[in-house]
Amino acid sequence: MKKTDTILRPWREAPVSQVARRIGRSKSHIWRVLKGQRKPGRELAQVLRDMGFKVEVA
Repeated sequence: MKKTDTILRPWREAPVSQVARRIGRSKSHIWRVLKGQRKPGRELAQVLRDMGFKVEVA
């Protein structure tokens, strides 16, 4: 995945908030993971996979 690719569009904030509440991480961190700027840990990666996103574990 290229750094310019975005998995989640900015106008769809609800999934980011949902993930943040579910695992207790900040929306900013989750957003950066979905944009490809950071790699998720195992717990976050599992939650995102359960929601249908494709992510790589750090």
